[in-house]
Amino acid sequence: MDSYVKQQIQECYNEMYDYVFDYEMPEDGEDENFTYLKNEIEKRQISIPKDIYEKINAFIDKEFLPLANGEAFGDMVSAIENLSEANEIGAEYLWAIIQRRNALKEFGMKELYPLLVENP
Repeated sequence: MDSYVKQQIQECYNEMYDYVFDYEMPEDGEDENFTYLKNEIEKRQISIPKDIYEKINAFIDKEFLPLANGEAFGDMVSAIENLSEANEIGAEYLWAIIQRRNALKEFGMKELYPLLVENP
């Protein structure tokens, strides 16, 4: 794999990393950062092998889409609206984010890292 393709794969990982490590729950219900992430990954579709692109998209849909649409937080959103159980809600929110961060690190090391360090 040439260095340009490796760079594009690294950029995909960087975009995912920035999304999950800078994650803030959208206030208006629409996660514009998720849309931005998907667009940035899609721009690189022609620069990386199809199977890697599909793995990256599958990971985003599995791990980040539940953050974007609120599924990862269950009943937390309605509880926030009621302003009840604030400490428990904070813990659930942090746990959901930590799980996604750990999943990204694992995905990066298992699926992407071997591609980036392989010799041409």
